[in-house]
Amino acid sequence: MESIWTQAVDVIRSRVSEEIFETYFAPLRFLSGDETQIKIAAVDPFFCYWVQEHYNDLLLNAVTQAAGRPLEVILDTEAIEPEALLTRASLSEGGDEDIKDELLGSSFTLNPHYTFENFVLGPNNEMAHAMSAAVAREPAEAFNPLFIYGGTGLGKTHLLHAIAHRILAANPEARIVYISAEEFMNQMIRVLTQKSARGMEHFRARYRESCDVLLMDDIHILEGKDRSQEEFFHTFNALHSAQKQIVLTSDRTPKEFQDLSDRLRSRFTWGMLTDIKPPLFETRVAILQRKAIQEDARMPMEVLHYIARTVSANVRELEGALTRLLAFASIRKRPVTVEFAASVLGEVVDEARVVRDITAIQQMVAEHFNVQVSDLCGARRMKAIAHPRALAMYLCRTHTRSSFPQIGRDFGGRDHSTVMAAVRRIAQELEKDEALKAELTKLERKLP
Repeated sequence: MESIWTQAVDVIRSRVSEEIFETYFAPLRFLSGDETQIKIAAVDPFFCYWVQEHYNDLLLNAVTQAAGRPLEVILDTEAIEPEALLTRASLSEGGDEDIKDELLGSSFTLNPHYTFENFVLGPNNEMAHAMSAAVAREPAEAFNPLFIYGGTGLGKTHLLHAIAHRILAANPEARIVYISAEEFMNQMIRVLTQKSARGMEHFRARYRESCDVLLMDDIHILEGKDRSQEEFFHTFNALHSAQKQIVLTSDRTPKEFQDLSDRLRSRFTWGMLTDIKPPLFETRVAILQRKAIQEDARMPMEVLHYIARTVSANVRELEGALTRLLAFASIRKRPVTVEFAASVLGEVVDEARVVRDITAIQQMVAEHFNVQVSDLCGARRMKAIAHPRALAMYLCRTHTRSSFPQIGRDFGGRDHSTVMAAVRRIAQELEKDEALKAELTKLERKLP
C-alpha cells in the first residue's frame, strides 16, 4: 500500500505546480492501508481541511490511478515537531542548475537561463535592468529596497534570478533567499498552525538573521493579509537595518495597493521603484532571435517579424509561440515559412491578440489622458478622471479575457457591478457619439 501512495504522489506532482506540491502534498505521509482505504498523515488539522477543501478530487483520482481501483483516502493528523519541517535553508554548491533554497519542505531552483546576459534589453525595461545590475554589483549599497513592477510575463522574475546568479558568481557564500510572497505567507501559516514558539523562532531567524539577500516575487499577494503584512514588516525592518539587500516585484506600484498598511507602503518606497512595460516591436524581434539561438534553430527574419507583429502580450507569449512553431516544424518536417507559421499559430495568435495585460492598458490610458494610474484606480469621480477610467474598463473588458470581478479588483477593488455599468455606458454612447468613437479608435491603436 505504501508503494501505491508513492505512485500517487508522483501523479500529483505531475499535475500541480512545484510550489503547490511542496506546500500541500510533500508534508503528507503514508500511515496505513488495506483493500478499501489508505490512511495519510497530515501535519495538523489545518492541512487536513485545506487539502480536502481544495484538492480532494485530485487526491482521490491520483490514488485511484495508482491503485487501479477506487480507494477511500483518509487524512489524519500526527504529531510532527516543527523542527522536522524547518530545515536549514541554503544554496547548495555546484552549478547554477543546483542552486536551491529549502525551507519548510519547499524548494526553489534558480533558472540557469535567467541571467543578465540572456535578458533582452529595450526601452521598456532598460531602467529596471540597470538598477538590477547595480544591486547585483553592490548589494545593499545602490538601491535598497529595489521595487520592480509591471504586468505578467514581462521579465520581473528573470531579473530576480539574474541578480542571484550575479551575486553568487562574485560571492558563492552569499546567503540568498528567492521566494514568492505567497510561499512566504504559506510557510508562516504552516508554522502558526503548529502553535510552537520554537517553530516561529526558526521561521523568523531564517528570513531575518540567515539571509543576506531577499528576493521576493509578487509582493502584491500580501495585500489584505494583515498577519502576513505584520510579519513581513518586521522582516523588512530587520534586514534593512542589518544592511541586507531586498528586491521585491509586484504587478503595481505601492501607491496603487488598496489594502496595504501605510508603514509597509512607506518602506517599499525607501529605495528605488522601476517598472517594466510590454516590449516594443523591435524588442520583441530581439527576444525571438535570442530564443531561436538558444534552441539552435535558424529562423527566417520574416517569420520572426510575423510572430512579433501578432503576439504582443508579453515575453512569455512570444517565447511560447516560437517553441510551438519549432515543435510543429520538427514533427511535420516542414520548413518554417510565414504561411506555415500562420497555420500553426492561428489559435495562439488569436488568443494573444485578446490576452492583454490590464496594467498595461491602464498605463496606456493614463498616459493618453495625462493622468496617473493611481487616479484610475482611486476614488475620485471628477469627469477628468471618471471618463478615462470608464474607457480603460471598457478596453480591459473588450481586449482582455478578464472577468468583470477581476477588472473591478484591478481598478481599486471596485465591485463588478460598477465595472459592468461603466462598460455598458461606454457601449451605449459609442452608438451615437462619433467623437467618442474616434477617441476609442486612437486608444485601440495604442494597445500594447
